[in-house]
Amino acid sequence: MHHRLDELLELTRLYVSSTVTADCMDGRYELLDFAGRSFPAWHHHMTMASAAYAHLRLADSGYPSPLVLAGRRGA
Repeated sequence: MHHRLDELLELTRLYVSSTVTADCMDGRYELLDFAGRSFPAWHHHMTMASAAYAHLRLADSGYPSPLVLAGRRGA
């Protein structure tokens, strides 16, 4: 009740953005597929899924991915 309407709208956009991100990470990288894992295995799974998603976002940002740059060094 003590927030301005534009602040509340921004929070709504963040919620939608985080939902889309979580859905993408679950669909492409099986983020929520960690049932029955120990904490170290769960942590490794979350780290790898997050790294894969970060790579996807950085590769789509217009900057060359590190894998592409590494391939050029050997050429």
